[in-house]
Amino acid sequence: MKEVFVPVINERASYISLLVLCIFLGISCYSIDNVYAIAPYGKAKTIFVKNSNLSVIHSHDWQNGLRESSLKIQRHKQKKIVLASPPLRSVVITNDAKYIIGLSEVTFDNLYQLVVWSANGKILNKTKISCLDSKFSNLLCYETSDGNIYWYDVENPIKNVVKRDEFLDIELRETKPPYCYYGYFYKNCERPQGIFLIQINLQKKKMVKPKWHLDKQ
Repeated sequence: MKEVFVPVINERASYISLLVLCIFLGISCYSIDNVYAIAPYGKAKTIFVKNSNLSVIHSHDWQNGLRESSLKIQRHKQKKIVLASPPLRSVVITNDAKYIIGLSEVTFDNLYQLVVWSANGKILNKTKISCLDSKFSNLLCYETSDGNIYWYDVENPIKNVVKRDEFLDIELRETKPPYCYYGYFYKNCERPQGIFLIQINLQKKKMVKPKWHLDKQ
């Protein structure tokens, strides 16, 4: 079935319209929630990344009602660390092998779309991403009723990561409108891509409001 992408505001408007219609016709509306979430996320994925000092395996299975997801960290000649994890689409190890960054597009039964771990498995930050969050008001962001959120470039997500004092600066390439990933051509698919800087305060374990700029390559 071809996915249809609808902005969140319009989805909610449709939801309200459907509710009003049910009331007007005098029929039961108990199943509206199931209609609204007609195709929730239900996929399985395994990601393997490594550098000279660290290897990471992420796997999740959201099929047939399962909610299994883990992150396995292996340092050279050390015991493997196994952690619970959100269902991730992208996993990146920083060049210095000190940090692991996990990015997710899944909102269905998943609270966090950005997680940062230290190489020893300590959670340094976990953030819920929402298009309705004022922190992301200047960024391209699309949510769908099937339990996905498009908020970064899934094909090439991270431009740079820099540790600066108590901050971890993560430069993410902004998303494209969802239809651009499906081979359709629209003028704004070819426009210059933006970069948004996410700063993680490692001491407070909080994210600072993202800053946006054009990618100057």
